[in-house]
Amino acid sequence: MVLAYTDSLFESFDSNGDMLRADGIAKIANSISGDSAGDLDITLLQRIRDLNPENLTSDDTTVILVRANSERVSWNDKVLAPFRLLRGLFD
Repeated sequence: MVLAYTDSLFESFDSNGDMLRADGIAKIANSISGDSAGDLDITLLQRIRDLNPENLTSDDTTVILVRANSERVSWNDKVLAPFRLLRGLFD
C-alpha cells in the first residue's frame, strides 16, 4: 500500500502536544488492522482526531491510499490509457 497525505496529517499533534510528523503517522497506520483500504484511511483519520481536539480542524485534509491488486491490465488498455485521459480533458 502507498499512503499519501497533505500536511494537515503531518502537522497534527499527539496527546503530548508534539507534532506527529511522518514517523507518528506511520506508527498509527501500522497499528491499524484490517484488510480493506477503505477501513485504514477512515480509521487513521479518526485516531488522529482522537489524539488532540485541534487536529484536522483548521487545514484541508486529503488522504490517498493505493493498494495494488492481482488483476492484470491488457497491453491494449495500457497503450490506450493516455489517449482516454486526454479525451476526458476535452469532453
